[in-house]
Amino acid sequence: MTEDKKMKGRKRVNSILKPIPYDSEIVREIYELYTNCGYSYRELADKMNKKYPFKTWSKGSIESILRNEVYKGYIIWGRRGGRRNPGPKDKPIKSGFN
Repeated sequence: MTEDKKMKGRKRVNSILKPIPYDSEIVREIYELYTNCGYSYRELADKMNKKYPFKTWSKGSIESILRNEVYKGYIIWGRRGGRRNPGPKDKPIKSGFN
């Protein structure tokens, strides 16, 4: 995922997450193999290393992709909270990347 930013001074004025087409296809393939075929993290890493040798795939990298809330279609806003932003911290908001 990339993030387009227009900077004004040091504050972000506009931030938009945009999927990278090639990377999103790889992520979809990982989800497909994990959910439909029942591959383990290690088996997925081995399969991805054979198919996409330009990147080193590990069990941890596959696990982080499968647990990433942005890839699942949810982005958590306001998780830091604190005195300035009280209230529920774990409200998922649909991102629209699905």
